[in-house]
Amino acid sequence: MTMKEQLKAVTDGVEILLKSIYKTARTLSRGERIKFSETPGQEVIILGNGPSLNEIDLQEVARHGMEIACVNYFPTKNEEFWRVKPKYLVLFDPGFYLKGESMPPEVKKLMVLLEKVDWELRIVGIQGETLPIKNENIIYEPVNTSELYSDRLSKYLDALYKRNILNVGQQNVVIGAGYYFVCKRVKHLYYAGIDMSEFKYLFVDENNEIYTDAVHNYGTTRHRCTVVNKGEFYKLLRMYQRMFEQFYYLARFAERQNVPVTNLSINSYVDVFEKKPLFRKRIES
Repeated sequence: MTMKEQLKAVTDGVEILLKSIYKTARTLSRGERIKFSETPGQEVIILGNGPSLNEIDLQEVARHGMEIACVNYFPTKNEEFWRVKPKYLVLFDPGFYLKGESMPPEVKKLMVLLEKVDWELRIVGIQGETLPIKNENIIYEPVNTSELYSDRLSKYLDALYKRNILNVGQQNVVIGAGYYFVCKRVKHLYYAGIDMSEFKYLFVDENNEIYTDAVHNYGTTRHRCTVVNKGEFYKLLRMYQRMFEQFYYLARFAERQNVPVTNLSINSYVDVFEKKPLFRKRIES
């Protein structure tokens, strides 16, 4: 059997397995769409943490009537959080759901702030997890974090995506956020602050330690990459490759669901969405 024939046999086997999973899941989860919608809804903008977010006039976005979704530490890093009052906060990192002494200081700071939120804020996060806070204004939107993507199997995967059984990936929080809003079939999805240029600032020092200058809209921080060990630089690059691959599959999923997606970060390395320079801050003369 040739390599091509072996690959086809494996792919066919996966297809049969997915068909079986889909039939079972459809029976077990009929109607369990977890508030995902079949009719187009509101326009939504997802705010990433890239430096280009500073170019966006969030007050103008709010006046336009968009629903705003922020991610991770946006509430603790941006005063705009209190002015624009986002409807969504997306938290997929398991570290946000730690409790007690295991909770990092930055997470504690975020939890204290979220307890003060006085408007309805929806936490789009890990299915089965809740934050260690008490606030009646917090509503949870659970997302299954099991990832699988393929062009050939898109017919079956789309059905599982919309049932919240699988998703297109969460290598970056904004990808998981995009999946959620495509499933909700929003009228139009916008991205801001998704420069995805961090890999440009990677470097390896004389001790073979990997560092990066992480450039965010709230500043630049240098830190050592602890996600890989010495001699594993290739693994770090693979993570970035995986992120851009998942953006690709998110874009294809959005197309099939007729959800237009626009990237407001003109110099973004994400090349799968149409780019437009909208909601720019006015330059004072």
